[in-house]
Amino acid sequence: MKKTYIRNILILAGIYYLSWWVVRPLFMIHDQVTSGMTYGGGLFGYLLMGIISVLPVALVAFGSGILTVYIVEETHLKYWLALLAMFYAVNGFSGFQWPKEPQLSDRAFQVIHSLFPAMACYFGGVVISKYHKQKKKEVT
Repeated sequence: MKKTYIRNILILAGIYYLSWWVVRPLFMIHDQVTSGMTYGGGLFGYLLMGIISVLPVALVAFGSGILTVYIVEETHLKYWLALLAMFYAVNGFSGFQWPKEPQLSDRAFQVIHSLFPAMACYFGGVVISKYHKQKKKEVT
């Protein structure tokens, strides 16, 4: 294994670990803003509740994707972004414990909670990498 791979994996682990330190204060602010919100019945309200409840993690994951573009030294940046996004997805899937058998709507909530931050992380990195490449072309 190359030194660059090991260094990049450790960098991604550090970005992921530190992102959870940033999420904590955002969750406190988010809880104060959203306490008392009610969502309409039905599937749309349930999905909206899932998206809004995971919004602080998604914002920090978006920033983590951007930070990865600037820190990781590799030409295959999309693979490293996918690995970081996988960290968020795996954490989202492993953090649920059900006291009774989950229904389909519970599993949909879990999928949103897991994949929304992962997609935000990957999207943030891809968008800023395209912008970063465009700026490099303009300079040269």
